[in-house]
Amino acid sequence: MKVFNPIGTAMSNPVQLGAGKCIITNGSRTIVESVIDILGTSRGENFMVEDYGSRLEETLFSPNDQVTFSIIKQMVIEALNTWEKRISIDEVTVSKSKEFNIKCNIYIKFTVVSTNLTDSFIYPFYEKLAT
Repeated sequence: MKVFNPIGTAMSNPVQLGAGKCIITNGSRTIVESVIDILGTSRGENFMVEDYGSRLEETLFSPNDQVTFSIIKQMVIEALNTWEKRISIDEVTVSKSKEFNIKCNIYIKFTVVSTNLTDSFIYPFYEKLAT
């Protein structure tokens, strides 16, 4: 008996192979992979949908400070509200990484609209290129 999955299923992103077949993900993992894809894609990078993605690359050479973190937060919310309609954003927090000065962690908490279940994860973002 198949159980209805309101979130859907998709090929893993990035595409992974297991036993010669594409690995299929479902549930909130599908949404997390979609969010990672949206945030990791610069606008204009996808030639099929030119506006797809986020504007995070605009902050690459900005200082690791609260002003930049506020800008990053707004960019994340804008991108996810535009491209991931299956979720509503509950919280986005940006903080400096303890391990690396060039990295910040973007904490994203969301609710899946169709199931009302919440989930969260941390997206690592490298603000500056290492020299």
